[in-house]
Amino acid sequence: LSLLRQRQMCIRDSIKEKDINLVIAKKLQWYLEQNDNLNVIMTRTSDTDVSIGGRIDYAKGNNADYVISVHINSKSQDNTNPRGCMVLMSCSRYQPSDSRFASIYDKENMLANAIICNLNNIGIPIADDWNTEYTTGILQRTNTVNELYPDGSPADYYGLIYNGTYAGIPTIIIEHSFLSNENDYRTHFSTDSQLDVLARALSLIHISEPTRPY
Repeated sequence: LSLLRQRQMCIRDSIKEKDINLVIAKKLQWYLEQNDNLNVIMTRTSDTDVSIGGRIDYAKGNNADYVISVHINSKSQDNTNPRGCMVLMSCSRYQPSDSRFASIYDKENMLANAIICNLNNIGIPIADDWNTEYTTGILQRTNTVNELYPDGSPADYYGLIYNGTYAGIPTIIIEHSFLSNENDYRTHFSTDSQLDVLARALSLIHISEPTRPY
């Protein structure tokens, strides 16, 4: 299963990842907008399907400074019962001329590390899947068809990050923990108050304004 796809995977009590994602995202929006300087634009507010390209187009059309995608993980074939968090970000330092920041790579890295730290602080360890236990919880994957960005660097595997990079917007994907792990689900995703804790932890990041690369 793709880490990025809005999976229809159901586990105990017919819980769906996409429904939990939306609850977390709405709570995160509320917490972030307690800061008068922040305005959160949601790519969806109900059970609708928005294409990967459509999400980035919508973000760019609304002059978004960041794209933060909220997800919950599922086990891959190389680990029977993984647990913990990871953040996906670009593998390239390609910098379009109309980028929102002087270095979108550095902004993604800053956000990723801050989010992982905050999730660690509420008891979610770095994931033991995709070797992220050796990369401080950050996952970067190159595409599998040898595609390159205009600067010659390998293009990203994940479509949202790929499109976000071309749009010049720092784009990350948060995989909070594993819905396929019984303990992760019961500890972090099974009640509204647990989801609120997750959203509040995510909101405790420093969102800086763009520094244009003039």
